[in-house]
Amino acid sequence: MQVGPQARILDCGVGNGSLSMALNSILTSPVEYHGIDTSAEMLVQASSTMQHAGLRAHLEQADVLSLPYDDQSFDVVMAAHVLEHLPDPQRALKEMTRALKPGGMVFICVTRHSLFGVLVQFRWRTWAITEQQGVAWLHDCQLADVGYQPVHLSSCAGVASTAFWARRPQ
Repeated sequence: MQVGPQARILDCGVGNGSLSMALNSILTSPVEYHGIDTSAEMLVQASSTMQHAGLRAHLEQADVLSLPYDDQSFDVVMAAHVLEHLPDPQRALKEMTRALKPGGMVFICVTRHSLFGVLVQFRWRTWAITEQQGVAWLHDCQLADVGYQPVHLSSCAGVASTAFWARRPQ
């Protein structure tokens, strides 16, 4: 993923901050991180974990269905294993797109249909999103350059997730 210096990145459902830290490990220029989560406990954990990793982020308790940011505020808006927990994931994706600048990128990772995915879905009451659904949702948000890639986890988990990305046209 290419982002310019001082890019603004929003991590929706930041959890413990692992997605932001993974992204930060591959970027070559400094960026400004923002993260939201509905859980105050997860925000405390994210703050501690990210600070320990040398990553400073602006964290806020908020819901991805109603982001507390102006339109076109971020260069990257991302979420890992958030959409499949929501009653209306397409609404959340549209809200993420609203906060995305023209030319910016949406990145999501979701549980997919698999044996491991079924276990995850049973334990956390999630539902799987097929590659076709994810691509259709991104196109419904008027996004371009849509792509996806199955994510290979450990040998016992196999391919339990799918990463999707798309760009907001200029």
